[in-house]
Amino acid sequence: MAVLRFGKWQQFASPNELYDRPANAFVMDFLGNVNVFHGRVEGGKALVPGLELAYPEYPHAEAQPAAVYVRPHEIDIQHHRNGDASSLHARVVHVNPAGPKTKVELRAVDFDLAIKAEISAERLQELGLKPGDTVHVVPRRMRVFVPGVAQ
Repeated sequence: MAVLRFGKWQQFASPNELYDRPANAFVMDFLGNVNVFHGRVEGGKALVPGLELAYPEYPHAEAQPAAVYVRPHEIDIQHHRNGDASSLHARVVHVNPAGPKTKVELRAVDFDLAIKAEISAERLQELGLKPGDTVHVVPRRMRVFVPGVAQ
């Protein structure tokens, strides 16, 4: 498959590779719903308020702006912060059960940002989520994109 933008190749790969290893932010966003968190990279880490992850692709001390992309189904929701794990403090805005999946709309408490998550019906039952609950959002997989830095 090929992804084009304004007539220019963005990525040419198998469907699985496009999905698992998008070449850039455009390809990631093109393939479906994503949450985008703006932050920075520096010293081998990607930093977003509440989230920190290793990013050895940028070992430099000088900070650069970056965007961290997380798909809704790659987010877990927890009632309590889990030790030292990176998480975002959020408030549940809306819970929409739809068969085996539940779409959960959240809003980050520390900065005004909408977050979309998809959890299983079983996980919803475990959590008992309702609008107004405060929770911790834990991305299970994040992809970092830095303008001007090859992925």
